[in-house]
Amino acid sequence: MESKGLDIKTVDDLTTDKYVFKIPFYQRGYRWSADDAELLAKDIETYDGHYFLQPIIVRKIGDKNYELVDGQQRLTTLNLILEASKSERRFVLEYERDPALSSFDKLYHDEVKKRLSNISFSLDIKDKLLSTYFVFFDIGDSDLDGYSIFNTINDGKIQLADSDLIKASILYELRRTAVDSSFKNEFIRLWYTVSNHLANNEYYAFLIGHRYDDFGKKHINSRLDILLSELLPNQNRENAFPIFNAFRKCIIESIHNTREFIGKFIKQLKRLDDVLWEAFHDDEIFHYLGALLALRASRNRNDATIHFLFCHADNSGIMCVQEQKLKNDFKKSIKNKIKELLCGKYTKIKDGDIKLLEKKDGDAVRDVLLLHNVFFVEPGKGKRFSFYSYQNEKWEIEHINPDTSNEKEEDFIDGLCIFFGSDKTLSIDEKKEKIIVEYSKLLEENIENLKDSNFPSDISIRMTDLRFDAAYKYFKKEFVADYEESKQGIWNLVLLDKSTNAGNQNKFFLQKRNAILDNVKVGKYILPATLYAFTKAYSLSLSHPFQWDKETDGEPYVQSIVNVLESYFDIPHREEA
Repeated sequence: MESKGLDIKTVDDLTTDKYVFKIPFYQRGYRWSADDAELLAKDIETYDGHYFLQPIIVRKIGDKNYELVDGQQRLTTLNLILEASKSERRFVLEYERDPALSSFDKLYHDEVKKRLSNISFSLDIKDKLLSTYFVFFDIGDSDLDGYSIFNTINDGKIQLADSDLIKASILYELRRTAVDSSFKNEFIRLWYTVSNHLANNEYYAFLIGHRYDDFGKKHINSRLDILLSELLPNQNRENAFPIFNAFRKCIIESIHNTREFIGKFIKQLKRLDDVLWEAFHDDEIFHYLGALLALRASRNRNDATIHFLFCHADNSGIMCVQEQKLKNDFKKSIKNKIKELLCGKYTKIKDGDIKLLEKKDGDAVRDVLLLHNVFFVEPGKGKRFSFYSYQNEKWEIEHINPDTSNEKEEDFIDGLCIFFGSDKTLSIDEKKEKIIVEYSKLLEENIENLKDSNFPSDISIRMTDLRFDAAYKYFKKEFVADYEESKQGIWNLVLLDKSTNAGNQNKFFLQKRNAILDNVKVGKYILPATLYAFTKAYSLSLSHPFQWDKETDGEPYVQSIVNVLESYFDIPHREEA
């Protein structure tokens, strides 16, 4: 679909003979209530400045003919208000609906008309109506018919972003105030520079942090909304286009200095982009700031946001970017804030009992594991943590060894057969036969040099006793550790991406490890501390390569976590007596 783009149009513009709006049959009839129509009329009449109505969406189908894809309710109501205020201007609206439906629409139409006729309007209502404006969105040429476009828009698949409306509004104001073209071109260059920066997935995820799921994906069609929201804090999230409406409020309040306000807004947008883009390219600041913004502990904390860290408010209604702080001072303040967040929110961290964290501790475990991964490789050494992978691929808390004992024989048999590369469609007897074959191979490989106590001591028995129960018992002991301790402790927890974990539910350690190494082979990003765990790089010895043992593997892993929290954030750990 080729879009003709956005523009600002006033009622005065659209009620000329240059526009004929065709309202196609597929749209519902007129349904505004008399109360709603009266409220709109009074709002326009009492509003100080240029009143803004929600966008209208059109498709040009002729010299002056436009298919009105969205907005017929507003234009119809405005026509009735224009008539009631004795204005001679009207929108030209041509309906294509069934006559029976039109007669039903007339009930609403007449009720609104009757209510408006009883209102005593002020003398200046006509001028205010004509200066009321819309964002005019021409969707341009399309292979879709109008009905498909209408449904697509109303399904939310085509959306006008706040940033689109702000851009159109700025261009309109620059045109209205007759600003020279060089300033306008400078603004357009800046707009595309900032947009191109935000097209970088790593930069975008770094800035948005823990808001990626519940806020960021809503604005994936216009990432610029995120940055603009930092400059325009006075937003009413219950309204449509909250960022744009906050911007328009500033415009209206600076009605006599609109050009000055727009110049200031553009300047602050450039400064914020410069500061954040520079922070993104500084390895140390990137990791510290990115970690702070990604922590779950920073949810609902106004002091752990971009606009708090980089901006301050003034009386213009927008945030102003502060002078750049000294790098070391800024880094220190972020480190202190991370410590304050962790120790202030999570009791076990505050008390230094990091080893006691369990999966049930949820956000505390996730934040600790995140910090361990981010700072496991020292920032500034050329290796950068991928906040985009962490956010977009939904890295969550998972067990290194499964939290079940694989007590169901069928589940363990299935796991073994998958590990041995067998077809999933085999019958249970065929799967058992495959396991016996693999067991016999191990017997033959170890017949000359038997050191594994899991094999029966008598070679003749080994060579003849190929019953399934012997094979099952061997592999069960070999692949699944039998712990007396709970597997819920942090010693047995890592951050694992959702897709990898989904294919490894309750599989034994070796299966999970192989799946992760397969991801590495194809170039998939694996969190560094997670990769170290599954390659047993923390372990004091390789006494058992197929299992994850608490004492040999888990305790040195937790010690690595403790070392990161102590060395980077001065969070002490309580030593056991």
